[in-house]
Amino acid sequence: MRKKEKTQSRMFKSILGVGVIMVLLTGAGTSLALANNVERYQIFGNLYHYIWYEQVGPGTYDVIRVHRIVKETAPWQPKVTRDALFLVHGANVTFETCFLPSLLTPSTPDAQSFAVYLALRNVDVWGIDHSSILVPPETVDFSFMEDWDLQRQIDEIAVGLDKAQSVREATGSGPGKLHYLGFSQGGIEGYAYLNMESQEPCAQRRVRGFIPVDIWFKTDYEASRLECCFEADAARDQIANGIFQDEQGNLIWLLGFLAETDPDGPSPIIPVFTNLQAGLFISMIPMDAIAWHFWAGTFDESGLPDGLNYTSIPLWLAFLQSVGRYEPVAAAADQFDILCNEIEVPFDDFLWAIDVPVLYVGAAGGFGEFGVYSTTLLGSTDVTTHIVQLRPDEERNLDFGHADLFTAKFAKQQVWKTILKWIQSHRSDPCE
Repeated sequence: MRKKEKTQSRMFKSILGVGVIMVLLTGAGTSLALANNVERYQIFGNLYHYIWYEQVGPGTYDVIRVHRIVKETAPWQPKVTRDALFLVHGANVTFETCFLPSLLTPSTPDAQSFAVYLALRNVDVWGIDHSSILVPPETVDFSFMEDWDLQRQIDEIAVGLDKAQSVREATGSGPGKLHYLGFSQGGIEGYAYLNMESQEPCAQRRVRGFIPVDIWFKTDYEASRLECCFEADAARDQIANGIFQDEQGNLIWLLGFLAETDPDGPSPIIPVFTNLQAGLFISMIPMDAIAWHFWAGTFDESGLPDGLNYTSIPLWLAFLQSVGRYEPVAAAADQFDILCNEIEVPFDDFLWAIDVPVLYVGAAGGFGEFGVYSTTLLGSTDVTTHIVQLRPDEERNLDFGHADLFTAKFAKQQVWKTILKWIQSHRSDPCE
């Protein structure tokens, strides 16, 4: 078995001081004097969105965004909260796309976003945008992305978690750990991050509970394992040929743009469809060996796609057009290697040592039950599973989809309520 050489280092830890907030303590409370790299936006009422830009390396694109959604008691004074959750987005989507999508379109109520739902219920919501997501669409030279591997993404998450812990402590909420929720690729990164963190002294860890959403880390389904081996080899071939970026985000954006601006025009991507039909078809088509789909769709009498079953069309169009354009091929290769399980990688060496509470959330039309197996490989004795299934097994291709978990009109009742209750019932530190 070939061994893939990597290190489990915290290469960004020394950079953590860049852009850290300055805190002025007063007798009765804490007021925030924020550094120049912080943005603050009102969502509505006393709910605010803070954004920090953190430099994580010497390059032009070595920057991540750290987000906080929280109630304020006064301008620049976040409310002290007991519960805190750190969110990591999936491939191509940004923090806003995934967790604040209702703010992207005026036709959707502002409260119809996962981050808003939690913050209104006194959860301090944090998250990041990976540096790859922030690479501008007009970029043409991607040589800088050659070594943007999974370890880099893990280290970016560590920077974001450190930021959240330090700011929460400075603003009165204490130095405690956060729960971690990773959607899709963010879930894979979560498994890998916790694998690394399990080897640190308990007092130095950042995560108290893990919520992987509709994703796997390992698979016992042979067809999928072999498919991941093929994808890993293909990714390494791309790198060998000097292609370091995956540009799927450009296609997603174009599908959304054409579907909104010229819905009835002929699609240049799938000529037999209109632009709207093409966007819907790609969004609902079964993917990979397990036949998962992004959104559950509807069809007309001719069998052509004509809508979405659980998510509104305006929100879907805004989602497609707000994605990031590029993903690093090196990170994808690492992820497929983990699932292929034929090359030794460092990201799965200590799954048995991961002992934090776990809530797996899946969509029956997404990864669903296929994501449960990964949780059985962990050392945790507190594992809960919640899979949203609204149709019989034989109608899986029409059931609640991967992205419906955050965009569906009634995701609050089907998904978010369960996550909130789990957070509120897991407030103790597993290390104590």
